[in-house]
Amino acid sequence: MQDFLNCVQYEDLDENDQDIADCIGLENFKNLVRTFGGSKINIKVPKNIALDYRNKQICSEFNGGNYKQLARKYNLSEASVYRIIRDHYKNKSKVSK
Repeated sequence: MQDFLNCVQYEDLDENDQDIADCIGLENFKNLVRTFGGSKINIKVPKNIALDYRNKQICSEFNGGNYKQLARKYNLSEASVYRIIRDHYKNKSKVSK
């Protein structure tokens, strides 16, 4: 069967698809459709990506007892740092099982 997607031009797209193509380019949009077409994908908001990065930094700097120092460095409560570390190790143990 002919790959009709190769024939699709920008003008053939609806407004929502044009917005995506404007952001990533028509060829990348077509690759996205080939890879994820018919699937629901979740694209994080920038804040969540930044928080994920911050939390990974905290976990990589954790030495077993430096909750207070990390809280001060990242402007968080010690309870928040404890929760981030706890969740990290909780998720890590789920992956290894």
